[in-house]
Amino acid sequence: MSVVRVNILPESKSSTPAVTYSEQGVTIFNLAPSAYKAYPIASLVQQLVPLYTIPVYLNKTDNPRGTYCMIRLFIEAHPKNCTLLGNLFPPGLNKTTPPTFKAQPAPYWCFTQVSTRPVGDLPAAWCQHTYNVTGWPNMTQLTLGRMDLYWLCATDILRLRLPRHWSGTCTIVRLTVPVTVFVQTFDLQNSPCYIDAIGIPRGVPNEYKLADQIGAGFEILSALFPITPNKNVDRINYIHYNVQRLANLTRDAVEGISTQLAATSLMAFQNRVALDMLLAEKGGVCAMFGDQCCTFIPNNTAPDGSVTKALNGLRALSTELKEASELDNPLEAWMRGLDARPWKALVMAVLTSLACFLAILITCGCCCIPCARTLCVRLIATALSKENAPRDYEHQMGSLLVEPLKDDDEESYCDMTLTVY
Repeated sequence: MSVVRVNILPESKSSTPAVTYSEQGVTIFNLAPSAYKAYPIASLVQQLVPLYTIPVYLNKTDNPRGTYCMIRLFIEAHPKNCTLLGNLFPPGLNKTTPPTFKAQPAPYWCFTQVSTRPVGDLPAAWCQHTYNVTGWPNMTQLTLGRMDLYWLCATDILRLRLPRHWSGTCTIVRLTVPVTVFVQTFDLQNSPCYIDAIGIPRGVPNEYKLADQIGAGFEILSALFPITPNKNVDRINYIHYNVQRLANLTRDAVEGISTQLAATSLMAFQNRVALDMLLAEKGGVCAMFGDQCCTFIPNNTAPDGSVTKALNGLRALSTELKEASELDNPLEAWMRGLDARPWKALVMAVLTSLACFLAILITCGCCCIPCARTLCVRLIATALSKENAPRDYEHQMGSLLVEPLKDDDEESYCDMTLTVY
């Protein structure tokens, strides 16, 4: 992105627009009052803060080569062994008017010389180091201008070059845009979410979460009590409901803006026609603004305009979402129809009684009756099994009748019979 700055200069200094300074996307135009009329936007830039002066590091002791090359730049177009500074500050136009500026006190490195053509004196308090170059060779031949380098010989004058046999106290300065840079790290997408290594979205703030990951881990009991699927269905319905609300609200907002914008555009067009009629003798409205006159208003609210198309799309989306999400529940529709009936209370009482009776019947039929039936069957089976069980003496008599008696058994039986008798 480039930034354009416009400076209004006296008529005697400039008669045509000229680009005088460009660095890091900032372009500055100098305009005379006559050219200013053709550029109305300059009226918004008149009150901007001008550029500030900053010193150029010149230390003959610590960096003699750099100081030598910096001075040679104003003498030769391509000085030897000074390629870096020569490419950084290429030769400029000597007739270019310096931009509007404001001199700032700083630790400048100054040069002073006594000769025949005074150019001004920089305040001594502004000079951190002052070099007397009266006897230096070639210091009277600083006649070549350089881009982005200026000579400051007074607090209100910038020079691209110095005249021959100059006299005074000057320093080399650069101009900087009065901008304060605040370094701050932030997410350009305005979202803390990210995708982890296994493809799972992470980083959703707790205040925007719909479900708790820790609580969901304990839902393993859903194998026995299937509540999680129902919870997920409710969450899906909730999200779908809010999407429909968002679509409806957006549709209403765009529809309201479209209606207001259409009326505003029509009013602006009518006002323009009326002004053209009133100013017909002077050539109309555009005769006053020239090339900057606005003669076209995009009619995006027309039947084939972008706003109308977007609004129709929102309406279709809202209808589609409603049709896809509406459930066909005849019982619920019938219940809603009872709201206007006078016998609604009677019907509700009967339905409530039937519901309670069915609940009791189902509970007894599915739980109590099967349990009682099972207990009765077990009781009867136990009683019958005890009654039909054979006694001990019957078992012994049965064994005697079935098995034939042997000789020994017959004697024992006779003895037993006699004894008993």
